[in-house]
Amino acid sequence: MEGKTEACGLVIEKDDEAHSSELLSVLVEKGTIGLTPRIPSSEMRVRNITTISSRASTKQKVTNDQPSNGKKTTQSTCGNGQDANDIGPTMVVDRQLGEDTQDIQEATSPAASSLARGGDIEHLPGAFASVPGSSHVRQDAVQFSLMGREQNASDCSHASSIAGNNQEQHGLSEAFPVDDIEAANLPGAVPVDHAAEEAKKLNRDWQLKKLGLLGLLGILLVVSLTTVLSSTLSGKETVVNDLIDVPATQVPTDPPSHTTLSPSPASTFLIPNDMLLSTTTSSALLNPLSPQSKAFLWLLDHPDVKTMEMWRKVQLFALATFFYSFHGEDWLDVVRTDFVAYGKSECDWYSRIYGSLLYHFGEQKYIMTERKTNETTCNSMGNFTRLNLQFPRSMHKPHTSMPPEIALLPELEEISLSSIVFNNPMSAAVIPEMKQLTKLHTVKLAKNEISGPIPDSLFEILPSNTLEELSLNEPGLSGTIPSRINEFSNLKTLMLSGNLTGTIPSEIGSLSLMKSLTLSRNSHLNGTIPTKLFELSKMCTLKLQKTSLSGTLSSDVAELSRLSELQIDEAKLSGSIPSSLADMTGLRILTLADNELTGPLPPLNPISPFEQIRLSYNQFTGSIPTSWFDNENVAESMYSLELDENLLTGKIPEGIWSLTKLRTLVLANNLALTGQISSQQNYISSQLRIISLSNNEFYGSIPFGKMQNSNGTLTRLLLDGNYFSGNVSSEVGFLTRLADLRLSNNLELSGTIPTEISLCSSLRYLHINNTGISGSIPSELGLLSWLELLSLHDTKLSGIVPGEVCMLKEEGSLRELHINCTAVTCTCNCTCS
Repeated sequence: MEGKTEACGLVIEKDDEAHSSELLSVLVEKGTIGLTPRIPSSEMRVRNITTISSRASTKQKVTNDQPSNGKKTTQSTCGNGQDANDIGPTMVVDRQLGEDTQDIQEATSPAASSLARGGDIEHLPGAFASVPGSSHVRQDAVQFSLMGREQNASDCSHASSIAGNNQEQHGLSEAFPVDDIEAANLPGAVPVDHAAEEAKKLNRDWQLKKLGLLGLLGILLVVSLTTVLSSTLSGKETVVNDLIDVPATQVPTDPPSHTTLSPSPASTFLIPNDMLLSTTTSSALLNPLSPQSKAFLWLLDHPDVKTMEMWRKVQLFALATFFYSFHGEDWLDVVRTDFVAYGKSECDWYSRIYGSLLYHFGEQKYIMTERKTNETTCNSMGNFTRLNLQFPRSMHKPHTSMPPEIALLPELEEISLSSIVFNNPMSAAVIPEMKQLTKLHTVKLAKNEISGPIPDSLFEILPSNTLEELSLNEPGLSGTIPSRINEFSNLKTLMLSGNLTGTIPSEIGSLSLMKSLTLSRNSHLNGTIPTKLFELSKMCTLKLQKTSLSGTLSSDVAELSRLSELQIDEAKLSGSIPSSLADMTGLRILTLADNELTGPLPPLNPISPFEQIRLSYNQFTGSIPTSWFDNENVAESMYSLELDENLLTGKIPEGIWSLTKLRTLVLANNLALTGQISSQQNYISSQLRIISLSNNEFYGSIPFGKMQNSNGTLTRLLLDGNYFSGNVSSEVGFLTRLADLRLSNNLELSGTIPTEISLCSSLRYLHINNTGISGSIPSELGLLSWLELLSLHDTKLSGIVPGEVCMLKEEGSLRELHINCTAVTCTCNCTCS
């Protein structure tokens, strides 16, 4: 109604602005009105009055008095906007009664009270409805709803008295008896289906709420686009987030000046002025399928949305947008139900720092390991600081990008994402909005199918003054290592792994705070190791595995006095290991396997607490230095020694068998290493899992009894191709977790196959070929339900293959069964060798 304000049956012209302001203020204060669309008259339930008796006639009384102040006022049904005269002589507005029954009763006329007391109902004013043969029933009051808020007739009468209107309030029409002739022309009453009415009301309310959300989204877009256009014209940055608190269902053309706006869940969500709401976000909010819209709706349903502080609403909106951007609806249940859970703080949502995801074969689902850390993803104020997620491959969908709403987490210090899968270039993961994250010090991206080169924009977006760790472990990473890397002057950890080419830029040597440098798995990274790297005095870890780096290992490596890990496996290094390595007192891990290194094994510092030495697949000569094992620190710290595939000779140091923490011992395929297994020790390391001595010149009996102290951890015992002798002891049955036992090509081994070997219930591979083993094949071998390969050829075994073994071959796990068919009869599918 142009030029007029309508509320609760009153239409007030704007020519008396002061009077209108006073009236509207009071109405708002009393909760009578709110700026919401009026319910169209078409939505009202209008029923016709039925026949009452054969002796009556229809009559209606309608009064339209003018107010004393001369203002034009039209009485209407409250909230309807329809004039009372338009209702008609035989129609009544039917509304469902609400919760405020007492208020409604107080708003009815005195006649209603008389009716309730059982007065003369035939002459009472008001509308009546009845069904044939029933008593008269009166609708006492009209009730309607604006944005789900109930309102009764007392609101209207109170509003009229404030406005100074002396208009008579008639309520509903008066019903009178009608005669039979007139009754024939009147329609009959219709029974009310209250359940259907309630369903319609709920659906109407839902439609209004959806309309409200779309209205707010439209405001966001209009405000954003307007501000962006303004900033473009002025050449200055303008923040586009100062949203006014308007109801979700109305977009005013002029800012309201005399009206207090009614609150709604949507209007309570505001973006703070110091946050940039990008046009991308604004546009996305108009798409109901966008992650932003889903996050917004999720936030509106949060049980605490009306009471939580604004910064937390923004924080939750940003995290929920991240969730939906990476298809959180399809994540594993254990994570999906935890990450955006209403019942817990976002600081306790799933994070890699709280535990890993492991597959439980019994339950056939992923489970989260028990939380064993006091670390948290939030600071003491509750601000989200660490976004650390690592998922199995089955949890994601490809072609995603970092949502711009990541910038709404201003306290964020760490972004660590593994197997999220962007399947996009780096620009989809490191976006311009991240420039606002001024406290960011860690960025780690691994196995996200990010492809392409490292863009220059990376150095413009990530904060150079706070970034301490940059880890990009992406197989699709290509191009060269940018020389601009030294712009991150505070960098302490750098990991670049993928398919990078070119050489290592010497500029890395100027990163004086560098503690860890990893350039592994870049198979086309070539050239030599820059000597500038050896000037990084704080360096603790240097990893250059699986590259094409060539040249020699400079003696300057000893200048890295704090170095604890030196790993350059699977490269093209040549020459000998510099003797200066003996000066490195802190070296714990030395792995230079699969190169072209020559010469003797280097001396090591006697006080270095070595944990792992891996020098396999080279051309080292000479013997294993006994000085390596004279160190008490080594005896208690060494867990892995791998010297296989070299040209080593001589007797192995006895100290090897005294390494109490040793888990892996691999000395296989050398030229002529010799000696016995633990000739002076009662037991070998209780931690041993792998013993590989294949194809050397070891001799003596096999001390299975000394291995029983391995706590069942020994899984691989590879002794083939040596000169071991004696019987295979029944003590082999103590090795219950043994999966691979190779005794072949030991011609001096004799005796029979012990039946106790069936106690090795995890056994998969059993090689006894080319030995002096004799007797029959024990039927107990059929109990080895996991056995896949059984090699018994070229032995002195005789007799017949037991039926239990044949059943294992025909119906079980046994894939290969090799026997000497000239001495052993096989009734199943055997391979004669």
